[in-house]
Amino acid sequence: MSQDRDKGVVTLGGHVAADAGKSQAESIAKAIAAGQVVANQIAVMPPGGESAARAMNSDLDTGIEKNLDAALIQNGLQRNVKYDVKNGVVALTGEVKSNSVRAPSRTARSKCQGTAIRKSDKARLGFGKLMS
Repeated sequence: MSQDRDKGVVTLGGHVAADAGKSQAESIAKAIAAGQVVANQIAVMPPGGESAARAMNSDLDTGIEKNLDAALIQNGLQRNVKYDVKNGVVALTGEVKSNSVRAPSRTARSKCQGTAIRKSDKARLGFGKLMS
């Protein structure tokens, strides 16, 4: 687990054997995070199925990246907004000049969230900056 107090983000990492473990870790982190965003990057790796799970996670992340690329281009944000996708979680970074420019980045992120199988996109936009 890592915490960025300036950005208000707690990031969970590692791997567990089942979705229940991932959900439990997120619930615990949210309970102690005091209003911070919890980015749950924990990978689910069922015993004996680790290789298939890694391949599936990689394929999902690639799909999210392609959709996010398209959404950023559509909104003219590809030069100012960068991202990282890990285990279905999107982290946005970059700088924008105003709130009116931030709005399309939120739209781009939410469009990609809808296309992902996982609903663990916990990226957060801060005032004047896009923050992971």
